[in-house]
Amino acid sequence: MEISNVFNFSTNSNMNIKNVPTFIKEITPSSNNSFTGFRGFDALGDIVVGTEFEIPQDYAVMNRPVLRNNLPVYDHNGNQVFVQFIECKSTIGKTIEFYPASLFQVAFAVDPETGKDVNKNRIHRANGNLVDYFKSELSKGLNDDQIMSNLKGCRVKLTYLELIYVRKFGVPNEKATAADVEIKKIGTWTLVGEKRPLGWIE
Repeated sequence: MEISNVFNFSTNSNMNIKNVPTFIKEITPSSNNSFTGFRGFDALGDIVVGTEFEIPQDYAVMNRPVLRNNLPVYDHNGNQVFVQFIECKSTIGKTIEFYPASLFQVAFAVDPETGKDVNKNRIHRANGNLVDYFKSELSKGLNDDQIMSNLKGCRVKLTYLELIYVRKFGVPNEKATAADVEIKKIGTWTLVGEKRPLGWIE
């Protein structure tokens, strides 16, 4: 499975949405405390560059339903879309929400002066050795929940944020202008410290 999966969502069965909604609320615990759908949204949460935190041994997986215009968003199978996160403590004692979906971020760059697609280096993805680890373990047949479990006790750092000019949702390339441009942040995620998960290759 590719690390760069892109999902299509709809607010009803007749309308396809080609990017991920950005309004989320109403936290609920995940059934069986498992990661089953965290890729529904590529949230960074409140993590800033330089934040270092440990994946708890006893984390609780939480769901946030995804809304657009205050309406629930559903996938093509009719299932409500949600984003999953866990609470972690940073090295300075701050409680943060870590969204593993951040490891799957992708952005499609545009020219900031025109809003049109660029011809070179258009696709930008999250990167770093933690992203590489996820990619490798998925290729071995492990699922998201197994990989996150392997990371318990490991320390993670957001080492860099790449700022990418992208086009606002719903604006076609041929009609885009500079007014349709916004910035998307793509993270570099690094595993730091001495502990390494199962299957780690230096």
